[in-house]
Amino acid sequence: HTDGGGITILLQDDGVVGLQVRKDGHWIPVEPIPGGLVINIGDMVEVMSNGKYKSIDHRAVANKKKDRISIAAFCNPEKEAEIGPAPELINESNPRNYISFKRGDYLASYFLEGKKAIDFAKVSQS
Repeated sequence: HTDGGGITILLQDDGVVGLQVRKDGHWIPVEPIPGGLVINIGDMVEVMSNGKYKSIDHRAVANKKKDRISIAAFCNPEKEAEIGPAPELINESNPRNYISFKRGDYLASYFLEGKKAIDFAKVSQS
């Protein structure tokens, strides 16, 4: 899945691999770095950056041999916030890739429609 918010800050349990990111169709484990934080870009940042920054597809997997604890903090816009590409990032050579929308409308798509939620905001390329 991708995170439907802005930025996720994750503190992983040292020594237990559980987070994986998808790259080129393959799941790659994210090795914990002692004292390090993982910063995931969410769908809102992808939209606001007009696709310059991509929301990361990731998952958590269980470890049969050792318990794993992660602590996450989510930085998200309010439900009534209007989200769209920053005007400074749209020009003739970089057309708008996403519509503007209220985050609450996006959340309804994210949780109810059973598809990749970021597709809700993509501009049709017809």
